[in-house]
Amino acid sequence: MGWLDTALSVATTIGKIAGTIQGRDGFAHFGPTGTGANQKIGQVIFWQDENSHIWAVNQSFEDGVGLYFPPAMGDKLKGSSILIPKLEKFDVTLAFNAYSLADVDQFVITPWKHNDSAEAGNEEEDVVIQAQADNQPNNVEFELGPFMRVRVNGSDRVAIVTVVGGLILTGIVLLSLRGAGITQAQVSNLRRLLPATANGDQSSMTVPIPAGVDVSAGVSSIYVTASVQNLQPLVQKFARENAGLLRPLTEEDHARIAACAAP
Repeated sequence: MGWLDTALSVATTIGKIAGTIQGRDGFAHFGPTGTGANQKIGQVIFWQDENSHIWAVNQSFEDGVGLYFPPAMGDKLKGSSILIPKLEKFDVTLAFNAYSLADVDQFVITPWKHNDSAEAGNEEEDVVIQAQADNQPNNVEFELGPFMRVRVNGSDRVAIVTVVGGLILTGIVLLSLRGAGITQAQVSNLRRLLPATANGDQSSMTVPIPAGVDVSAGVSSIYVTASVQNLQPLVQKFARENAGLLRPLTEEDHARIAACAAP
């Protein structure tokens, strides 16, 4: 995979999925096609089982996927992530119920992609992660998905991208932002051009904001694709902590995936 081949983050809603999958055979699918056993539908499938549990299914042979639920208003419920490795599924029933009751409907689905280590110039494989946010203030660090934090400094005209949880930031594949009015910019392929700095379990890069983009009052939207290392320990920790909810796909699951027909 090339450095500029990015996965597609998809925003959807709990209500939309619940409405689509009513009934034993109903399903909803999202993300890139051509990545799993059934190449006619998206990588991530949602379906309901005979016990009315809703499952998020990752049919990819290669790539994992993350589901990110933003925090509820008024600190009623913190933001959280569900990490699903290749060819596994996760029971999202409790998460859907909890966030729905907290008036959180929309969440984001983001596949993570593996870069070829030789192309990346590393012995360890790099993984591409993505996140996005809207309407963020100037010079205040904000969460961008489960693994990133960003501070946009309007006076210094830089965006400081930080990955957390022990991840190592090895490059900015794409940073796209919109400032005031119609001003916007996109920078890409900052693989080894910017030095990363480490601070404990955090790793950061400072990206200059191109001239002409007004970020003095913050950004109206921002989208970051970053390459990182050391994601696997976080995935393994999540799997240990959610052993009852995260399961490998069964033969029956594979048969059901094969029978899913694209709308």
